[in-house]
Amino acid sequence: MKYDIYFHHDFDGWASAAVMLDFLRSRGDEIENYVEIRSHGEVEEDWLKRDFFQKHKFSRNNRNLPIVVDFLYHPEAAFWF
Repeated sequence: MKYDIYFHHDFDGWASAAVMLDFLRSRGDEIENYVEIRSHGEVEEDWLKRDFFQKHKFSRNNRNLPIVVDFLYHPEAAFWF
């Protein structure tokens, strides 16, 4: 299965994304898009909307499940840490 991973732009965000990537590869899954979120303020208003992932530029042409690490919870995430 393919996923898109959304992570905060800091050390623990990058580390969380790397650990998640390792876990997914061990299952035979893969990450298609890596989406670095630079700050909470830059996306927070849109982030909390249920259709955020459907409207995001990486989601328009595919239906990869989103994974969110080291960032605000989102109810549409397949995984959230």
